[in-house]
Amino acid sequence: GVVQQGRGFSLRIATTAVTEASGLKAEANSLYSGFVALCVLAFVLPILFGTFLGWSVHTPWTLMLRVKTILQEKLQVQREVNKVVTQFVPHDFLSMMGVESLRELQLGECMLKPATLVYVEILNFAALSERMAPHQNFQFLNRFFSGTAPLIRARNGFVDKFQGTGLVAIFTDPNDAVDAGLELLEKVSKMNSDEAMASVQFEIGIGIHTGDIMLGTIGEPERMDTTVISETMVVASRLNSLNRLLGTTMLLTRETFMLVNMAGIEHRYLGELALKDTKSRIKAFEVIRPCEERKLSTLSTFTQAMRASERFEWAEAIRLFSEAMETDSGDAVIARRRALATVEEAVDDCREYSALLAQTTAQ
Repeated sequence: GVVQQGRGFSLRIATTAVTEASGLKAEANSLYSGFVALCVLAFVLPILFGTFLGWSVHTPWTLMLRVKTILQEKLQVQREVNKVVTQFVPHDFLSMMGVESLRELQLGECMLKPATLVYVEILNFAALSERMAPHQNFQFLNRFFSGTAPLIRARNGFVDKFQGTGLVAIFTDPNDAVDAGLELLEKVSKMNSDEAMASVQFEIGIGIHTGDIMLGTIGEPERMDTTVISETMVVASRLNSLNRLLGTTMLLTRETFMLVNMAGIEHRYLGELALKDTKSRIKAFEVIRPCEERKLSTLSTFTQAMRASERFEWAEAIRLFSEAMETDSGDAVIARRRALATVEEAVDDCREYSALLAQTTAQ
């Protein structure tokens, strides 16, 4: 009986041990299954999430490469946007305003800066446009601007505005402005010699003036623009318009002339000129190109005549102007100066006659 009881006790102990072992095994299996499930979820969820977003994510390295690609694409888009912006607002303009991007500019913000303005205009565009269809006008103007704007940038200037039949360029160095003007005239000469431009021969006039300019932004909160507003701009524009009247191609004001090294550049002093729609009178100089042989041949005589005019020696001035006109009868500047000298001489004669008449009457 005792043996049986001992056997029964041992059986219960064995049974209990087996039961506990089975429980531990089941618990271990459960933990293992949970661990495997977590591993599967850790691997599958990124794939499902990536697939939902249109990504192809298989590993953390692939994810990093994808993020890098997206950032590079966004950076490229930003660069393209910046490039487009600079096509409308030159970076040089922003630099003169002391900012790096358009986001930094506020409406009404302005700044006073010394600069040299170059005003360029196609003198005979009205006559040319009558012979061209509207789309041909655009093609012609864009071809002209595409050929001339790079020359301005190469001389450290930038185009502030394209104004239909011309452009306005800004330079910080007047020497660069004059050099750019000469290169523009040479470029136009080459364009006119091109067979493709044989039916569209054109001439340009250039006015250059140096002074203070006001750069800034104008408009309203939803639409603003950058611009230059100053008396310097008005003078450069009016000076350029004199090219058509005087038959010249490039004029400088005294303010620009005094700052430029004119060595090797033929020029002549034109005296004081009245500007259209203003009360201003400016002293102007004409740049003479090597191809203008007639003007070069009369340059010495013309200079002497101008000096005689400044001394109020009208008879001598008229004689010298007349001598120059015998060589170049088509020079509008010489013709006008001779006419002016003739008028001044007549005025002096009238004054002398009036004084003499008054003296005689008094006696």
